[in-house]
Amino acid sequence: MLVTVSGEVDLGTAARLRELLERALDTGDPLALVVDMSEVDFLAAAGLSALVRVRDRAEARAVEFHVVADRRSVLRPMEITGLCPRFRVHPDLGSALARYASASSR
Repeated sequence: MLVTVSGEVDLGTAARLRELLERALDTGDPLALVVDMSEVDFLAAAGLSALVRVRDRAEARAVEFHVVADRRSVLRPMEITGLCPRFRVHPDLGSALARYASASSR
């Protein structure tokens, strides 16, 4: 499952992001949830919290959680908070989806 995010992920938008990601997780029986954040200009603590919560939920369901990010606006907050190792971070969408090219669900 792929969810594309753009703009700012802050206190005002983080709840919506979490809702969208949880809905994607509940759709079918996905092998993975890929969050494309390559067009995100700002990632606040509330956005990080939403990502962590959904990642934990995905992990509990044995769904791999991937983040596509190549901008400092996303990578830097993840690095500063020590969250990078908790995510599978990819520099582009192709590398995030490569593993799933031949299978879309279990």
